[in-house]
Amino acid sequence: MQGGFDLPGFTRAVCASGYRGPLSLEVFNDVFRQADPRRTAVDAMRSLIALEDAVAELTGGPVLRRADWVPGVVYPQHITLATRDITRTAAALADAKAPLLPIPDNYYDDLAARVDIEPKMLAFLRQVGAMYDEDSSGSYVQLFTPIIGSRLFFEISQRMAGYQGYGTANDPVRMAAHRTQRLATGSSAPLRYASAAIWRRCRVRGSLPAA
Repeated sequence: MQGGFDLPGFTRAVCASGYRGPLSLEVFNDVFRQADPRRTAVDAMRSLIALEDAVAELTGGPVLRRADWVPGVVYPQHITLATRDITRTAAALADAKAPLLPIPDNYYDDLAARVDIEPKMLAFLRQVGAMYDEDSSGSYVQLFTPIIGSRLFFEISQRMAGYQGYGTANDPVRMAAHRTQRLATGSSAPLRYASAAIWRRCRVRGSLPAA
């Protein structure tokens, strides 16, 4: 669920008309088309699940139906850790020299034009390489690691003031940044063991409190 179109509202109207047929997802975004198809499929599924949650009160049941032949994701690709203090967590990660995904600077220029964000918050996001989203209930701040090994990356996020979404508006930029990383490094395998030690150290320090 990305962009300016009110997809939940449209889907509610379709379901209210009595439609109970299949929903399909088509990829028209060039960033998604150029990304790893397996990772794109996982992100697409996240968007469909978010859509289902948004219309569940109307439909009274699942909108998505999983066929028996559809394989599950055997190994995790995206693990999200919640923090109550993203500023403190970002500082702890910097102290531990934890690798974080570089976000292009023009993302923050676009963010400032797109939402009414406080200059202090925008400066913090730019400084630490965090991403931001908001809805009518609150806001959401995300930090991402590079891809560790061949497929896995971590997200560290703080949900503020009742934010209801998943930061999916940031997915195209995040996916493009991951693709840039893969093209630049060829393989991120050297991150595997160093990153594991760094995350353990951050956890021991208590800088990643549970949600």
